[in-house]
Amino acid sequence: MGAAFGGGASQTLFGSTGSSTFLGKLTTVAAVIFMITSLSLAYLSGHRTSNSIMIDKKPPIEQPAAPTKPEKIPQTNPEATQPAKPAQAE
Repeated sequence: MGAAFGGGASQTLFGSTGSSTFLGKLTTVAAVIFMITSLSLAYLSGHRTSNSIMIDKKPPIEQPAAPTKPEKIPQTNPEATQPAKPAQAE
């Protein structure tokens, strides 16, 4: 396809295919390891067995909390809760 646009650039139209760098190889290896672990975890989570390490243990018995009495709020003087009147200058 690159030859249609002129000359000897037909092999470099989509980038060079020379030797890859260390970081390129490392990225490829990391991507392969990621895909393998992702697929294996997806398989293992879908094919769980009913075995558990907690077979011998019984679930704890939950008891309802004891009702508490509401605290009595002391009655306050409504006049005392109003802000003080500003002093008037004479």
